[in-house]
Amino acid sequence: MSEKVIDVKNISKRYKVLCNQDSSDTFVAVLFNSIKGAFSRKNKLSVGEDFWALKDVSFTVNKGDRIGIIGHNGAGKSTLLKVFSRITAPTEGEIQIKGRVSSLLEVGTGFNQELTGRENIYLNGSILGMKKEEIEAKFNDIVEFSEIGNFLDTPVKKYSSGMYVKLAFAVAAHLDPDILIVDEVLAVGDMKFQEKCLGKMEDVAGEGRTVIYVSHSMRTIQQLCNRVIVMDHGKIIYDGDVDEGVKIYMDNNNEIGDFVDFTKQERRQGIVQAASMISCKIKWNKDCIFNSDDILKFSLKWKAYKNINNLRLRVEILYSDNTPAGTTFSEPFESIIASNEYEDNFELDIRSLAPGKYTAVFALTQINKLGAFNDIDGVGNALNFQVINKEEEHEKSAWTHRWWGHVVLPEVKKIDSMKYYSIENDDIQEVSVSK
Repeated sequence: MSEKVIDVKNISKRYKVLCNQDSSDTFVAVLFNSIKGAFSRKNKLSVGEDFWALKDVSFTVNKGDRIGIIGHNGAGKSTLLKVFSRITAPTEGEIQIKGRVSSLLEVGTGFNQELTGRENIYLNGSILGMKKEEIEAKFNDIVEFSEIGNFLDTPVKKYSSGMYVKLAFAVAAHLDPDILIVDEVLAVGDMKFQEKCLGKMEDVAGEGRTVIYVSHSMRTIQQLCNRVIVMDHGKIIYDGDVDEGVKIYMDNNNEIGDFVDFTKQERRQGIVQAASMISCKIKWNKDCIFNSDDILKFSLKWKAYKNINNLRLRVEILYSDNTPAGTTFSEPFESIIASNEYEDNFELDIRSLAPGKYTAVFALTQINKLGAFNDIDGVGNALNFQVINKEEEHEKSAWTHRWWGHVVLPEVKKIDSMKYYSIENDDIQEVSVSK
């Protein structure tokens, strides 16, 4: 009989959503209210609705299991791992854990920014309950695996995110945990290091220890795990066979629709928005289901805040599990004028894509003389669509997950004259400009 190492019984986690009673959002109003609040006993924050990040979650984990936890953003995966790692306590239910837990949940968790890599190895090891002699016995293996030998005595605040996660994973995996918990931080590292980490997790599992792994990469989930848990809005909707769980996740991953509002999407950090995409609409296909010989046509609304030259649209096509399929660019737009809102129509040739569900990432970008990108704006889930086999529309067909790769996508083409709306001085006027 398998030894039970984790027993989760009706776990729920509730957060209180706080809202501000004062809706003023100008700088002067915020500054005034901050000063006023210092002299007022009245609390500006009021309690809003309850948000249940987890609701009645129950399952068991046996020694040696390699469990993948998958689901959409906000499904409750990371909250569950924080409960496992004793970072947060459940609101309801109980969890029993047998053995030492080593967690890698966020880049640099447990590291002191001012200390060197060497010092943080000892610090992190001590936090995990290791004695100095045990850390020293593993020290050389940790350094060799992390590939940061030349920067071992450099403060980690000067590390790149990739160096950070290399050292953090090396510490977490080499200090002999009974249960290794890894969130999707491995995506920060390069492909070679990701494969190296997966190999190490396989070694840990092969020694009879337990691995719990969260990722949006179905390829790595299928490579590593012998069981998968699919989460949706804080609940478990499937627990069992890996391939079946991946199929359920992929079928539920994208809400396909012909219109996407970008104004509600978070932008990537570090992008200077000289222009901003507003919305996208797939044209003449409300179901967003295309035959394998179709051309996808869509319109894109966006606005410019500055005059911009050499601006292009970059489209990155991803399979429904976020595996890259291909990337394409448009020709440079005409010179862009500040304070104008544009609406352009495009054609995207998808005939090289195999049957399946896809999503697209959009970026307004400039390409310099060296071929590097300078993204002005970027959004995910810009397009969600499905490709089916024209000749056998009712036959289920898809690529074998482990062998997905990039395909060559033809240039995304602008197919008509540009329209823009002048928004200066609140005088909105439609203007057409030939290509």
